Amino acid sequence: RNAKISVKNCAIHNSSYNISEELGNNTFSIIWINGERLDVTIPNGYYSFDDLNSFCQYVMTSKKWYIRNTSSSNPVQSQFFISFKANFIRYTTEIGILYVPSEMPTGFAYPQTETNEVLGWTLPTVPKYPQIILPPKLMKLFGFKTMSTFPTNTNASSKQNITFVSDTYPVLNDTFSYVLSCNMVNNTYSAQSDALHMIPLTAAYGGLIDNNPATTNWLSIYESQYTDLQVRLYNQDFKTFVPLDPELSLTLII
Repeated sequence: RNAKISVKNCAIHNSSYNISEELGNNTFSIIWINGERLDVTIPNGYYSFDDLNSFCQYVMTSKKWYIRNTSSSNPVQSQFFISFKANFIRYTTEIGILYVPSEMPTGFAYPQTETNEVLGWTLPTVPKYPQIILPPKLMKLFGFKTMSTFPTNTNASSKQNITFVSDTYPVLNDTFSYVLSCNMVNNTYSAQSDALHMIPLTAAYGGLIDNNPATTNWLSIYESQYTDLQVRLYNQDFKTFVPLDPELSLTLII
């Protein structure tokens, strides 16, 4: 009776994906200049925008949707027509779309193919843009509120490359803190009555979060007889998840 509980120390690794099937943000689509649509699934993982750009290039390389450099004086090995990058100065992201020309630029050629392999596309008769389509949850990650198709018009007769800048801040990781709950806790200060402690993600992905509260925050314990103590892990929205690294060091004061 009148017992209380508090966290003295907690250590856990930052090991939650920012892109996964469970999060619903692991797909996008590319429509190439010949009208072929490719629906892409991103493998579960933790990605930066540079990582996403590299993955997109990998996809386009596998489809041979690029042109290759044939000139030793040109530092660009392959010319891709879709790119992603973070704009740290403006706290935004950018999707770059280059037009595919109607004539092969000097020093470039079609991708090399194997014997009897059909490339499946040729340069358009008039310059044209490829398109990329983001689903809503990937739009949020990139920071786009309403626009999902880049560009909306494939006509590139102006021969202008396009950069789409997100209209709000990107949310690269939707999880910014972990929450511990406990079956013994009666937390009258939280909508989740069994919430025990919040752990901000102060370490980089894969790093160890060593959380030592500066003050002792006492919470009431339900008056009952207990045969076990159950601790569960949530994100800040109280959605359950299983961290990739399940090791947890937790010291409680009762």
